[in-house]
Formats: sequence, structure tokens, C-alpha cells
Amino acid sequence: ATASDEGTYTYNTPQGCAINLNVNVKSFDCNSLGLQTSYSVNNGTFVNEDTNSVFISLNEGDDLILNLNRGEIPFSISGYKTRPLSEEDFVINKAKTSDIGSYNLTTKEGCNKLLVINVQKIAITSNPKIEDIILYPNPTTDGKIKFIVKDFINETINIRFYDIYGKLVSTNLIPLNHGEEEELNIGHFNVGTYIVEIVRVEKAESIYKKIIKKN
Repeated sequence: ATASDEGTYTYNTPQGCAINLNVNVKSFDCNSLGLQTSYSVNNGTFVNEDTNSVFISLNEGDDLILNLNRGEIPFSISGYKTRPLSEEDFVINKAKTSDIGSYNLTTKEGCNKLLVINVQKIAITSNPKIEDIILYPNPTTDGKIKFIVKDFINETINIRFYDIYGKLVSTNLIPLNHGEEEELNIGHFNVGTYIVEIVRVEKAESIYKKIIKKN
């Protein structure tokens, strides 16, 4: 019964007698349920909140399990997302920014809890290693070599070529404002194997790689 059911109802018998029934619906005392919003993030310890509004802040990729009174009270969800009355936990796997919003949790008695979820993006710190620089094709037949340096934008890169005896053959500079790929031409080199020294100038880091020049 709800408040909309209140009123006077008249029943008529086949003999023409009338019976009046007055119906009064008392509002349910939600306090009697002792409602608590219980939730766990990433399978951690459950947190119990007895306030009417609960704010949960998640990081992208977090898992959330939520229920009322540790799963003892079924509830429906309306608002940002919806679901009918259920005894099952409300679960968010691998939280995304699309999960941000307000959720209304309602028991069968009409008692409500407001749930607000925020999901924060995790800043990805780029820390490229000089070993990540790729050069191709290897071997090269036309003398053209490409260096993939997309992770080193705004860095100056020195490229030095040595023959197998350690003699410096060529020095090249990939400037600060380089693109994601840069091409060098060693077409004038003799056929053979060369050592390539790659230097991050600002970081004072270097690495050696081998390249083969063929006809």
C-alpha cells in the first residue's frame, strides 16, 4: 500500500446495501530499517555509510561492489543507470569515466539512498627508454634507414656510425623539433656491418645497435 491508496471505498451488495471502508496508509518509517550503504573497492574491506547520500571516488580500472545492509535488503536502481528490485550486489567492473553519475537506490518500502560515483583518470607518465628507439630496415639495400623516435619528441638525438674497427664514419643530428620517424641515408657507405651509436643529448644516455649495408 502507498499513500495513493488512501481514501473511502464503497462496496455495494447485490441486495443494495452499501458498506463504506476508510483506508488510511501510514508512511513507512525508513529509520526502522537502519539502512546502510555498504561498498568495497578492489575487494577491500567493506565500508558502511549510514548517511542518505554517499559519494564514492574511484580510479579508472577500479572494481566496486555495493549493496544495502551487507546484502540483506533488496533494492532497485534508477537515475543514471537502472535495474529492477534485486537482492544482487550492484557491481562495477573496471570503472570507466562513463560510470560517473548519480544512482538512486530504492528499497521495496520506498526508502531511498543517493549514490554519487566519480571516476578519475589515471595519468600515465611517459618514461621512454633509449632502447625503445627502433631502426629499420635492417639490413638496408638502398642505404635508407628510418629511426622511430616518436617517444622522444622535443629531444635532440645524435646518431653516429662506426665501422667494425671502431672508426667514426658519419655523425648525424636529429633536431629537437623532429617528427615521429626520421630517415638517414647511408647509401654512400661501403657494403658491410656498422655500429650505430644513438645518443639522447639532453639525458646524456646512449646505446649501440648494429646495422648491415648490402648491395
